[in-house]
Amino acid sequence: MNKIINAMALLLASTVVGAGANGHAATVEEVALYNKPDRQKVLVDGARKEGKITWYTSLIVDQVVRPVKEAFEKKYPFIQIEHFRGNSERIVQKMFSEYQGKRYEVDIADGTVTAPMIKKGGYLQRFYSPHLADYPAELKDPQGYWGVSNVYYFAVGYNTRMVKPNEVPKSYDDLLNPRWKGQMMWSTSRGSGAPMMIGNVFQSMGQEAGKAYLQKLKAQNVAKSTASNRQLLDLVIAGEYPIGLMMFNHHTVISAQRGAPWMARPEAYRDVLAAVRAREVWTPSPLPSPRHTDRSLGKATRRSERLNREARCSCRRQAPRALLERT
Repeated sequence: MNKIINAMALLLASTVVGAGANGHAATVEEVALYNKPDRQKVLVDGARKEGKITWYTSLIVDQVVRPVKEAFEKKYPFIQIEHFRGNSERIVQKMFSEYQGKRYEVDIADGTVTAPMIKKGGYLQRFYSPHLADYPAELKDPQGYWGVSNVYYFAVGYNTRMVKPNEVPKSYDDLLNPRWKGQMMWSTSRGSGAPMMIGNVFQSMGQEAGKAYLQKLKAQNVAKSTASNRQLLDLVIAGEYPIGLMMFNHHTVISAQRGAPWMARPEAYRDVLAAVRAREVWTPSPLPSPRHTDRSLGKATRRSERLNREARCSCRRQAPRALLERT
């Protein structure tokens, strides 16, 4: 289920929360961590004064960004969402460049590896959202810097016109079959593809066995590409290579539903499902807006989530197991 992983800040006027206990205007952190009974009213009133949210996202526009934007603006017609789409690294580069120039454009930013990089740069703001109470401890930061909004699942993807049903790899060892030498490709993107698969091999096999396996896989001459995971999938669908490694499972589901000659085998990576967790974070732009964060972490996005309900898994405890089993 897709929600959003972001770093967002709407410029709420400090007068929205009003004077604190010591008579001072509310700081960014006080607004971000505000959890009193009038929280909803405070946030809505402040957002109404500002009217705009800027969102830097790695999510696919037609699949997620546009539906979320439409659902959010329908519920809060006084707030308009503007977005920039790029991968995690591009988002961080853009944000850091703007911050260094004292231009605080971004309100929220998401991505698979965005949160740790932004935190390392000193640009993350702790925040409070009541919906995080529904999340398991491992899917939220104990200090309150981020909460995982969705979990991505990976699979071996293959072109059904080039791979027979009885040839489909069902395990890591099956990828070592001489039949697939020079017939596989993966992305070198840090947030998915080769780096993620290598890390998962070590995690599931251990250092020594993992090292030995990767040496064997190296001999298979897996083709490398700097293309995005989605672009790589399109290359496999077009017949450039029969097999794509570490494909986002929701991409494969969506393409197959649209008639592409494409299937995925998530069970081939049974030990390493849930390889990537998308995190929701805040930037410390002058006063943030928790309203969008609440919506992305809570139940309010269910309408837009239904677009891809077979392809992703929600991080909320209520998420039915059947969703994972269907992918």
